[in-house]
Amino acid sequence: MAGPALKRTIRVLILALLAPHATASTSSVLGSTDAQRCFQESQVVVSMQGIRYCDNAIKEGELTRRDLAATYSNRGLIYAGNGELEQALADQNRAIEILPTMPQAYINRGNVYHHMKRYEDALADYRRAIALESGPRHVPYYNSGLTLLKMKRMDEAMTAFQKALEFSPGSRTIRDKIDSWSGRKGRGRKARRKAKRIEPGMLTRSSESPVPHCGPVFP
Repeated sequence: MAGPALKRTIRVLILALLAPHATASTSSVLGSTDAQRCFQESQVVVSMQGIRYCDNAIKEGELTRRDLAATYSNRGLIYAGNGELEQALADQNRAIEILPTMPQAYINRGNVYHHMKRYEDALADYRRAIALESGPRHVPYYNSGLTLLKMKRMDEAMTAFQKALEFSPGSRTIRDKIDSWSGRKGRGRKARRKAKRIEPGMLTRSSESPVPHCGPVFP
């Protein structure tokens, strides 16, 4: 069981089914009242309360294949938001098993892997979401950038952020991330030059690390 601190910090980086096609199909995807409540609870996770709505929707057996996969993925978001990563992973696996062409489930599973520090697995799922060429295209690139930062692969991270910006040029979140890390890189070069002028070995490495984005990132 995750502690309170983990529950506060762990949030999935994207909410499932927020792509335009999903919004347009709300009446069919969320035809069940329980499925609708499950979806709503997954958007802002504050407790485990939404799990029962997801459970009921799944047990009813009246959902389409896509709706069933979406409900598993949404339940996985609620588990992840409460720090229950193993259960979250199981639900995202089930969603992908039911509908392997749904990019949101790969993104959501990638986010679980990210919080498990299984960074290579996270990157692999973001690549799968990108390869499907549907859904929120900027998000897997942005999440890849966050994961690459964790792996200290800075140049690749910046490339991923730049690609995310191509798909969402108006995103202040992405632009701020690029500006932030570009600024740090510039300051790092200046600091290294100053350190060489003064005395070798004086430069210390910052312990700061990027924090994964929490909750819905993009409008």
